[in-house]
Amino acid sequence: MVYYGGGPRSNSIYYNQCAPKVTCDRNAIYRTINGSCNNLQNPLWGCSDTPYIRLLEGAYNDGDHEVRRQMDGSMLPSPRKIQLLLFLEKSRDFPDCNNYHFSQVGQWLTHDMSLLPPDIGGPKTCCDIPIEEINNNSPYQCQLVIEVPTNDPVHGRNGKTCMNFRRAMTAAHNFSCPVIPQTPMNQATPFIDSSQLYGHKLAKANSIRMFVGGRLKTDIIDENEFCPLRKRNGSLLCDGRDNVGICFEAGDPRINQHFGITSYTIMFTRFHNVVTEILQQINPHWSDEVLYQETRKFLGALNQIVAYQYYLPNLLGKSYTKRYGLYLSEFKRTKYNPLLIPQLSLEFAGGAFRVPHNVVASFYNYVGENYEILDSVRLNEFMSFSDPLVKCSNLDNIVRGMTVIPGRYFAPSFNYLISNFMFHGHVTGDNDLLAVDIQRGRDVGIPPYIKIREWCGLPPIDSFEDLLNFLPFDDVETLRELYATVYDIDLLVGALLEPPVDGGTVGPTAQCILADVFYRVRFGDRFFCDVEGQPGKQFETLRNLNLGHVICATTEMDEVPFDIFDPTICMYKDFRKRRPVIYNGDGPRSNSIYYDECAPKVSCQRNAIYRTINGQCNNLKNPLWGAAETPYIRLSEAAYNDGVYEVRKQENGSRLPRPRELQLTLFLRRSLDSRDQYHNNCHLSQFGQWANHDISLMKPDTTGPEYCCDTPIQEINSNSPYQCQLAIEVPTNDPVLESYEQTCMEFRRAMTAANNFNCPVIPQTPMNQATSFIDASQLYGHTVYTAASIRTFNGGRLKTDIINGHEFCPQKQRYGSLLCDERDDVGVCFEAGDPRLNQNFGLTAYTTMFTRFHNVIADKLRKLNPKWPDEKLYQEARRFLGALNQKIVYADYLPILIGESFTKRSGLELRKNRRTIYNPSLMPQLTTEFAGGAFRVPHNTLPSFYNYINKDYDIVDSVKFVDWMSKPDPLVKESNFEDIVRGMTMTTSRMFTPSFNFYISNFMFRGHLTGNQDLLSVDIQRGRDVGVPPYTTIRKLCGFKEITSFEDLTEILSIEDVVLLKTLYSSVDDIDLLVGALLEPPVDGGTVGPTAQCIIADVFYRIRYGDRFFFDVQNQLGSYSLEQLRILKNLDLGHVLCVTTELEEVPKLPVINIHLEFGSQRLGRL
Repeated sequence: MVYYGGGPRSNSIYYNQCAPKVTCDRNAIYRTINGSCNNLQNPLWGCSDTPYIRLLEGAYNDGDHEVRRQMDGSMLPSPRKIQLLLFLEKSRDFPDCNNYHFSQVGQWLTHDMSLLPPDIGGPKTCCDIPIEEINNNSPYQCQLVIEVPTNDPVHGRNGKTCMNFRRAMTAAHNFSCPVIPQTPMNQATPFIDSSQLYGHKLAKANSIRMFVGGRLKTDIIDENEFCPLRKRNGSLLCDGRDNVGICFEAGDPRINQHFGITSYTIMFTRFHNVVTEILQQINPHWSDEVLYQETRKFLGALNQIVAYQYYLPNLLGKSYTKRYGLYLSEFKRTKYNPLLIPQLSLEFAGGAFRVPHNVVASFYNYVGENYEILDSVRLNEFMSFSDPLVKCSNLDNIVRGMTVIPGRYFAPSFNYLISNFMFHGHVTGDNDLLAVDIQRGRDVGIPPYIKIREWCGLPPIDSFEDLLNFLPFDDVETLRELYATVYDIDLLVGALLEPPVDGGTVGPTAQCILADVFYRVRFGDRFFCDVEGQPGKQFETLRNLNLGHVICATTEMDEVPFDIFDPTICMYKDFRKRRPVIYNGDGPRSNSIYYDECAPKVSCQRNAIYRTINGQCNNLKNPLWGAAETPYIRLSEAAYNDGVYEVRKQENGSRLPRPRELQLTLFLRRSLDSRDQYHNNCHLSQFGQWANHDISLMKPDTTGPEYCCDTPIQEINSNSPYQCQLAIEVPTNDPVLESYEQTCMEFRRAMTAANNFNCPVIPQTPMNQATSFIDASQLYGHTVYTAASIRTFNGGRLKTDIINGHEFCPQKQRYGSLLCDERDDVGVCFEAGDPRLNQNFGLTAYTTMFTRFHNVIADKLRKLNPKWPDEKLYQEARRFLGALNQKIVYADYLPILIGESFTKRSGLELRKNRRTIYNPSLMPQLTTEFAGGAFRVPHNTLPSFYNYINKDYDIVDSVKFVDWMSKPDPLVKESNFEDIVRGMTMTTSRMFTPSFNFYISNFMFRGHLTGNQDLLSVDIQRGRDVGVPPYTTIRKLCGFKEITSFEDLTEILSIEDVVLLKTLYSSVDDIDLLVGALLEPPVDGGTVGPTAQCIIADVFYRIRYGDRFFFDVQNQLGSYSLEQLRILKNLDLGHVLCVTTELEEVPKLPVINIHLEFGSQRLGRL
């Protein structure tokens, strides 16, 4: 970076011949209103009404004012043509991890530092002249009106051929100063001094002062304080239409431009008056002038802090701002440099600082005090129209919306509305902001993109091919089509196409130019807030303030995020105070080795309206977040004895108690079923498993020995094949399995990134082979291959087999694994998206029902839209089923699992008037603590039996859950399918006790090739296998009271259980997560304890708010309309049952047991 003192082109003609004479008070402690006398040797440096400087020679064809031509002598391409060919197709909004305040602070600062007004002399409307007649002989002001192509896809249909554009006011044309080449005048002060609030000239400043108590003028409207009203004049500044009644006045004339800038000006006006009243109370002897100036100084300093401590690190990248002295250091004060001209460059004002227009969002959202979106309005429809802000609580709702709604992602485009309809319905007509910005750069003589890159010291570009080093091929080819040579590309065009720098939102060329100016206006400012010589204690106080304090002091909002640009922090305050949950963005352990070294390269289609099968490209910046075959994340350090893979030991160095020993001592005595007191039916546990198979697939490593238990259990140790090192020992005195002479249970360690995917993630980390999103991938598949294998590719339908006149999932070859049994008496084995569908009757039934439901939806869509191809029918039906599953999870399942009140507090409830706000900084990945621990607690509600209940509600048979695992044959016979589903609906679930049912605790997969298994022992061992930290560590992570002894446990667990735990574990810090979580009493209204509640809520928060395609997210390509959402939210699992079975009625909420006319005696039989 080069920070030239006076700048390469410092307009010496102006300062030597035209500048007014100024006398400075060398002892003045306040800066002047117009910025003069900041530099005592050069008193007009940084003053308003002085020329912008140039970093390079002005790029004019005639060296004075005629717009440059291309290298071959031809005209530059029309700005609107550039928009249409390069940018418009990218103009859709994508949510950012910053909120609206990020773009609004940028504009607030622009209006503080720069005012480049158009020359309003000459014709009233330039487009009154036919576009083909406009040339160099036309009135100067109108020579650069923007041509609209006749085939313009937006405006061509209306016959629009011209967009109004006026050239900027210059020293020569408007200020009688012959500066050559033509140079615009900055009518603002370049300093960050809040002059957009106070004014850039003394007359304006005085006109908005009360001259009493240091206050600014305000008008009271409906008992609220607003900026003073002024006469409407029908310009860009205030609209003159009859339906517009409000026009505010402040230091800068652009105050009424749109809701955001108006809100900021109102808030800072109020804040000025708040501060001056406090100062008057503290210093009652101070005069009006001192109160005014001290408050003005304070607000100027506050804006500098917002700029350098919060805004620039996000704009340019935090590491860059620190490297180049732009960050406010706690230990180093700003050193004023009187040789540095604090003037804005034209390359900044007419080019680089227009790049952040790409984060301006399309809509303003009114968000109520309960954080529901009350309304959304288009940005362009309320430009210069401030009337709504004074009504009711609209100002607070707009500011709250700016705070909690994500802004627009920094894409290489401007949003669609300001790209086509800026100032829609205004006297100027629809405008294209990007075309205007490109034309302004040409108007003020900004050199081409390549020359600016060269000035910045970036690698040289000598051909279009050189651009391929950092720009996409398609963009380079379009640039080649538009421009004669690479040297002709406009600065804004090239800068906008560049990918953003690390940690920033602009590319390296814009970063360079922006940094140059912000360096100048800080180190060239004698009055900068932390300049050496200022009182230290006052600045330390100032450093602790930010924009949030302004919002809190001037609106009715009762909470704002500490990081004012973070849209997620303040939305769910209650549950954070009462039951903290872990939302750490990408997680404390985000597997950076995998993403940096091993992850496949992914190219995303930014305009895709359907999620990919494998979950890739949900997050456009991190396309593998949430995808299948990516590592689970960790919320805490992995608990391995060697830090890598060896199962942890106890605090005293001994081995952990055997899982089967824990089962026998703590849980088995409670394993008999008791009926759910809250009348939940079997759909509660079954839907939980269905949802689990959607988001998690932690496969065991099937390499190595065929059966681990072929090795005697006493010989299995750390030298055994790693797959078999954790085979589960069965005690010789086992009260259940002793009679079977079973000493070992099969257990294989999970597949990990290092062992199975050639990726050296340390510690060993399991891979999730499912997508983390609720997307019905257990039905459709987690890979493209699987998805294609079960499609018909006709009418959008999935494959099915017709058996006994009914539609079932297609059958596949049986191969004797846990997935399908191979014994002679087993004849049916189904295929679907997830390999586990044959595991039990319930899971098979669900997969069958949702397969049928997909085909029903596809058929209905085909009737409604006969022209839709197979792919669209399939994707729309798939999208609908994914949305339905999300709705069931968040509206019906989670409130029962973790408690309805907690679901509301934690932002997991589906609210009628509040849509999900996508947060791209949130990693939608499952945690090992969830998949290997907390989400195994609901296994305690699995019933022991499946009941066949006929249409007369008689129980015609009951079969043990474990007897038919991987054997779905009975489901295809007669009416068995309906009877099983009816039985799940009418049978009360197992009460959520601290135990698993007796059969899955002893005989899971009984008679199968693996032998009898104990699901609870397997679950405990899986937690150890994947390095899940102990119970007390996770409780602390959740924010609960720290447990330091077994005695502390008596506050939450029964004394009997604590005594037994003390005999099993050497220390309270050794207890397994699943063991402690299962022993906890359930939370109010839920079926799990507080620790499981915490970990489960964390994941369901991640995979909702980190899901760009979540069904009620707004402002996405293809987002459901409010009417579509209303229909979706009225559907539930019962509709699937009714459509896909012969059941005649189901409960309104299928996870609640209904009491039909068959009475209590029949209930007793259940």
